[in-house]
Amino acid sequence: PARPPAILVSDASSCGICRGSNNRRAALYLVRAMQRAGAQNLLVVGGTPANHKELQHLLAGSAVNLRCVDGAARTPSQKEAWGHLKWADVTVIWASTPLPHKVPTLFTAEPVGRPPPTVARRGIEALCGEICISLERHGLG
Repeated sequence: PARPPAILVSDASSCGICRGSNNRRAALYLVRAMQRAGAQNLLVVGGTPANHKELQHLLAGSAVNLRCVDGAARTPSQKEAWGHLKWADVTVIWASTPLPHKVPTLFTAEPVGRPPPTVARRGIEALCGEICISLERHGLG
């Protein structure tokens, strides 16, 4: 009988695309999902400065423009929140991060389109994955 073709297996860190990083892989999927949706501007409400810096780094050079609101450092005004929402093609509330309850309310009080998805898990991989799922669920990804 014929033998099946050999499958080459290598260490994930050898991958030329993700270099073994779950966050990098998730960010690449996010970029593709946003491109399929025709979206460029991503607004993340919540997260820490370290999360924002890493996400900015992962999305650098892509077609995705990132804006982050650190609600734990400073509560934006309602006018600022609406300005961010007008700018954004995709908005997400990162609820599992340090975020006072009043901050997400500023971004959901007067919804522009459908209400933004809420990510209840920590980590950039989880954030990117939930955004991709939301885009697919609404026929945009």
